[in-house]
Amino acid sequence: MRRVFALFAALTFAVTMTGCGKSGASDKPVSERLAAAASNLASTSGVRADVHTEDLPKGVNGLISAKGIGTKAPAFQGDIQIVTDGLSAGSPIIAVDGKVYINLGSWKTINVSDFGAPDPALLFGTAGGLAGLFSQVSDAKADKDVRRGDKIYSTITGTIPGDSVHALVPGAANEPFQATFLLDESDVVSRMVITGPFYPKAGTDNTYTIDLSEYGTTATIAKP
Repeated sequence: MRRVFALFAALTFAVTMTGCGKSGASDKPVSERLAAAASNLASTSGVRADVHTEDLPKGVNGLISAKGIGTKAPAFQGDIQIVTDGLSAGSPIIAVDGKVYINLGSWKTINVSDFGAPDPALLFGTAGGLAGLFSQVSDAKADKDVRRGDKIYSTITGTIPGDSVHALVPGAANEPFQATFLLDESDVVSRMVITGPFYPKAGTDNTYTIDLSEYGTTATIAKP
C-alpha cells in the first residue's frame, strides 16, 4: 500500500510540474535582462516577425501590419497591409539595400515614411533597430508573469524616449513611448508592445505589437 501511495504521489507531482510550463522568472536585475534580450535579438541570423496594430487612428495613412522574416543583413520579406486615403491595401513586400519594394501587379519601390512606417529591414539590423531600443528603456520594472501557449514569460515595462522611436519611425512624435517586453527564461524577447504618438497629427496614441519567433531563421532576401 505504501508503494502504491508513493507512486501515486510521484505521478501527481510530475503531472503538476508538467502543467505549469516553463517559467520566465529570473533573479537578475531587469536592466541585465533587457541587455541580454537586446544581445539575443541583435545576434540572431533572422527572426519571424509579426508587427500589427488594432487601433490605427482614423483619417491617417498608416501601417496595419507587416508579417515576414527579418534578417541581420538587414533585410525583410513578407506581407504588408496599409491604409491609404481611407482604403486598406495588402501587398507582398521586400526591403533590402536601403530600398522597399511592394508588388501590386508588379514590383515597385515605395517610400514607407509616406505611411508613417519604418523601413522594415532596419528593424532587424545588428546596429540599432528593435534591439537598440532595449538600452534606451528608463524606469524599467518587472511586472506579472504571463502565459502564452505552454510557456510563461516575464513582463518588463518601461519608457522609451521619443527620439529613439523617431529614429526608427520618422513619422512618430518626439515624445516618450510606453513599452512592455515579454522575455522567456533565456532572456529571449517574444513580444514587444509599444504605445505612443506614432501619428501625432491624429492627436491620439496608438499601440503596435511586435511578436518575434523562430530565432535563428536563415533566409536569402534579394532585390526583386
